[in-house]
Amino acid sequence: MAKNDTILVESILEERQKINHPSNDVGEVFELFSNEQIMRDYDLCQTDFQLANVDGKDDGGIDSFYVFVNGILLNDNLSEFRYPKTQIELTVILIQSKHAEKFEQSTVNSLYTSIAELFDLSKDNSNLDGDYNKEVLAKRRQFIAAYKATACNLSNLNFKFYYASMGDVENVGENTIARAEQIKTKMSELFSQCSCTFDFVGASELLGLYRKQNNRKLTLPFVNSISASGKCFVALCNIKDYYRFITDENGNLKRFIFDSNVRDYMGLNHVNADILETLSHQGNIEFWWLNNGVTILASSAVDVGTALTINDVQVVNGLQTSYSIYEYFKNGGSADDRKVLIKVISSEIDATRDKIIQATNNQTPVELKSLYATDKIQQDIEAAFKDYDIYYERRINFYANQGFDREKIYDMMYVAGASIALLAKSPESAVTLKQKMFKETAKYDAIFNPDYDIRVWPKMAMLLRKIDNTLLGSSIFRKSTNSADKRLKKARYVVGLIVLGRLFGTYNFSAKKIAEMDNSQITEQYIMEAMVIAGFSERDYSKHLSRWRVVCKLNAAEKWNIDGMEFIKHVTNEFAHQINNSKRNPISIEIVERVKSMLAPQPWPRDEHKRVAALLHISKAQVAKAIKYLIKNGDFYQQKDGILYNKEGKVIISNVVKS
Repeated sequence: MAKNDTILVESILEERQKINHPSNDVGEVFELFSNEQIMRDYDLCQTDFQLANVDGKDDGGIDSFYVFVNGILLNDNLSEFRYPKTQIELTVILIQSKHAEKFEQSTVNSLYTSIAELFDLSKDNSNLDGDYNKEVLAKRRQFIAAYKATACNLSNLNFKFYYASMGDVENVGENTIARAEQIKTKMSELFSQCSCTFDFVGASELLGLYRKQNNRKLTLPFVNSISASGKCFVALCNIKDYYRFITDENGNLKRFIFDSNVRDYMGLNHVNADILETLSHQGNIEFWWLNNGVTILASSAVDVGTALTINDVQVVNGLQTSYSIYEYFKNGGSADDRKVLIKVISSEIDATRDKIIQATNNQTPVELKSLYATDKIQQDIEAAFKDYDIYYERRINFYANQGFDREKIYDMMYVAGASIALLAKSPESAVTLKQKMFKETAKYDAIFNPDYDIRVWPKMAMLLRKIDNTLLGSSIFRKSTNSADKRLKKARYVVGLIVLGRLFGTYNFSAKKIAEMDNSQITEQYIMEAMVIAGFSERDYSKHLSRWRVVCKLNAAEKWNIDGMEFIKHVTNEFAHQINNSKRNPISIEIVERVKSMLAPQPWPRDEHKRVAALLHISKAQVAKAIKYLIKNGDFYQQKDGILYNKEGKVIISNVVKS
């Protein structure tokens, strides 16, 4: 390995540390960097990387855990995912990243021990011998669910292991290589018909992948072509040529050319089954007679005689056709002279491009929820961001793929979280925000309310990014061994509310107030003082951020005489967790606070709820509800007959205390 390769990778990491991408910890920076390079052919967004991150205490030697079905990443879409009926490929990718000078055998040993039981389907999560964090267990459940759903019709089961470091792959120790081979053997024992690879990725390999840019100029051979303007074309292309057009030199799908297509591949539904059936049985009928074809949007297209040279290729309609052609040839389909109809439309005007995307995707039944990227409010937000020299990615990776400064890029989930936390005043809901929430029109409309002053979106985004950078640069986060992003999710929204409450003198501020504020007023000192007041501890980071905890932390800022605590305690919106779900014996945040302050140390005497009820002059049922809520939120242990249990049901204290 060339020494300069290591120096160049280190310089890239240093630049990312300066902008806290994703933090100022070199280990976490290297972890994300290596994931981005290893997974570049899958064209994932930052949210995907975050959801795949299982790093931390009890991670089993795994930093990132991905599960794909036919190239589609499974995340929070598991319950609604439409599995194909045949020709199913299930791929699991595990990555371990270490910012170290060489590849350590101990790292591979740890991984071997973990995979031996994590992929043993005879064991439930509760029966595993090792200790694993909730993220690892969630990914294991995800894989098992996908495997069981597809097992009967599974064509390919692939396991890919990667170990990335700054080391030289030519100098990996023999024992380390042997252990990696044992992992491959173990997976073959657990799954007889699987394929398994283990790759070591060093500084030279990472640099090579980093320099490999997605080619935004592609050539599409055609058989016949017509054009009325010399800029837009209708062409008949050989299906094998189209297959080469949408795949790279390794036969992998070029996923970046499908960014603007609003529909995921729907699996082998009846439409796609028909397409594959048509491809598999040639007959006397041309393929393009039975198929609507593909629409490609481009910034420019030129006829060079026997082919079209197309810049900034985006397949905006025809994803199902494209995937079906890809599956057909990937599974040994024979090449012939059949053709597919291709429309190529050139336009550099964003409004025109978005209108084409929406129009082409409305020609067949598509749920409105899938079209949010082309909504007017999304286009307006994108335009508003540009006024502040920042960029809003309503289309996945649109700016990232063009090499824009990542510090200036904000994705839709980040901005949606800001809306829920700062406008709906519900930080606890922002922390658990999932993309599937957008599928409910009422919630999507509440998050992206078009009545808000348009300036509120860039102002909120810049505020939260400033909070992120300030906290990541502080000793508070440098002391942590956990993932910075997971900690930020718990802190950024609460700190943001306190900062704005202090600035405006009330928590009951409006979107207009944020839109009109001067972001320069909020200094790093302002942010750190809010963080100290919030008093986040390791307990807060490891527990669910409940409404109760949010109220307590906002109330801690009383030294600044911030009005609106009554408003915060009684705020109701469709995102906030509601304590009072019954008209009988209702409880409020105030009651919960008072009950907590009066409870004796555990284990409680048998009639503790009666004692507290008498002291507070409220009903025993209200006290019981408050105690149940406090236990659920982790403030107290579950107690039965004087015995205390942790959340896994294990006994903590077993001495029975009598009244």
